[in-house]
Amino acid sequence: MGEGNKIPGQCWGRRLVGALLVLGAVNAWSAVDQVSPAGFVITWQRAVETTPAHLFESIGPVQQWWNPAHTWSGDAGNLSLAPTIGGCFCERWPDGGAEHGRVIFVSKNKLIRLRADLGPLQRLAVNAILDFAVETVDNKTQLTVRYRVSGNPDAGLDKLASPVDQVLGEQFNRLVKFAETGSAQ
Repeated sequence: MGEGNKIPGQCWGRRLVGALLVLGAVNAWSAVDQVSPAGFVITWQRAVETTPAHLFESIGPVQQWWNPAHTWSGDAGNLSLAPTIGGCFCERWPDGGAEHGRVIFVSKNKLIRLRADLGPLQRLAVNAILDFAVETVDNKTQLTVRYRVSGNPDAGLDKLASPVDQVLGEQFNRLVKFAETGSAQ
């Protein structure tokens, strides 16, 4: 990593230990790359014990696997994701709602791509792309979630990379569990 890509030591140490534990247990990995005040890239990847078609279909019912603690309403049941071009990754509640993302690319059983400035990134006017890629590697179904965020260097995105990685990693693991067992719990 270059000088502008450093992750604070304490966060890096926790992430390394966590990643090693995950790697040993389930052959998964994560990375936070290209970290700078103007952006970052987060990648989570692992083999999933299901078919590519089932994994792909598991992405759509986001209300079943997204942690409600990471919603604005506190209720994952208010979430929806229409996995079609122009489909909304939305949260609706009686007094309002939020568009978390918009589907900009779909390749059935392979890829869903959203323009998605999630959570606190929405107020920063960033450009954020969230990919859910499904493929077969060595006769196993593999899920790769990649989140690329860029914006004005004044946004200080380097300070948000680690917390965003933690939240995204939790959602990634919940999606995998949901796809494998039918429950994110």
